[in-house]
Amino acid sequence: MIWKCQVAALTLQTDEATAIHTEAEMQQASDAMREALNGDSAASAALTDMDVDAAQEMVPPAVNIELRQQLEDMGFSANNRPLPAVYSSMNMVEWNPACRSTRALHFCGQESLEAAVTWLSDHADDTGLDEPLLVPKTEPKKKLTSEEAAQQAEELRKRIKAKNQKEEAELERLREKERIRSGKELLEAKRKEDDLKLKRNLELRRTEKEEEARARNKIRVKLDEDRRARRRKLGLPEELTDKEKAQEAAAAAQKAEVAKKKNSFVSVKPVSVAEKIRVKLVELKKAHPDNSTGVTTCFQTMQKYLANVYRDPSQEKFRNIRVGNPAFQQRVGAFTGSLDILELCGFKRSADGQTLSMSQEDAQPDILTTAGSELNSALNNPFFGML
Repeated sequence: MIWKCQVAALTLQTDEATAIHTEAEMQQASDAMREALNGDSAASAALTDMDVDAAQEMVPPAVNIELRQQLEDMGFSANNRPLPAVYSSMNMVEWNPACRSTRALHFCGQESLEAAVTWLSDHADDTGLDEPLLVPKTEPKKKLTSEEAAQQAEELRKRIKAKNQKEEAELERLREKERIRSGKELLEAKRKEDDLKLKRNLELRRTEKEEEARARNKIRVKLDEDRRARRRKLGLPEELTDKEKAQEAAAAAQKAEVAKKKNSFVSVKPVSVAEKIRVKLVELKKAHPDNSTGVTTCFQTMQKYLANVYRDPSQEKFRNIRVGNPAFQQRVGAFTGSLDILELCGFKRSADGQTLSMSQEDAQPDILTTAGSELNSALNNPFFGML
């Protein structure tokens, strides 16, 4: 780390990374670092200690002795100058003066004699070529035994497995979070759709009532004008006398009484029947979540039964269903609550439970229409029964 700091300081001055090979270059790097500290005495003192530590960690490079000897025999050897003082402090017992040969072999990678000669030719004019070369001391790598290599491989495999498991758990957490978010959005969308549908129905009913009231009022006005015209032609006063008004009131009351008696057999309000049918349809759909096709067929079949009775209640064959019929069992009877829905619509089960029958009096158009509407909603509304 200290050596890298010195190299970085030298690079700041030269704008080019340069290897430090000589005492002069080391001193130049140290001076550059001190200059960069801007006179900080404490930092400069620390840098001095770093220089000493770095010098103590520098050693001559190891080169091929045979190649170095061949280079020396060819005349590539250093001038036999005394060892500089900065190197004598390193306790170097032996110092080979063949600095030039050593430097060439070190920087050419000790590939061959020809490579070393070429390097020397290319750097013949370099300064400090005959200075002793020092490199940072490196510890030799310990060769692993087969057991140690296998142990390290196993540890690496475990770390990779743990990392993959962690990533998969995080991915699954994100998937679950997305599923929850999607479910909430779906429920919210259904709630909004139901609210809008309810508002539309209320607005439609209000509009229908207003139109019906306007139409009745228009008819009432027309009838009153016709009555006045007829009375004028007969030479009678346009307004009714008290006696005539009393007679009309009595006739209206008698007409209302007849209508009341005619509808007296209706024992269940269509609104309550519709609610019960809707509950049973939802229960049936939820009881068979994995058989949506069969549930759809069941709803369509029951809708067809009710439509036949509605169109022609006088036909007895439309008002009788054999429960034991294989086709009926497959399409309707096999689904939970289907017979209860038919009974709410007016069918009654026989004592032996083998027949569903509906009398002509029980074939009430309003209930059949309500049941058909609920079945149609169950078939066409994708959110039906989700809550």
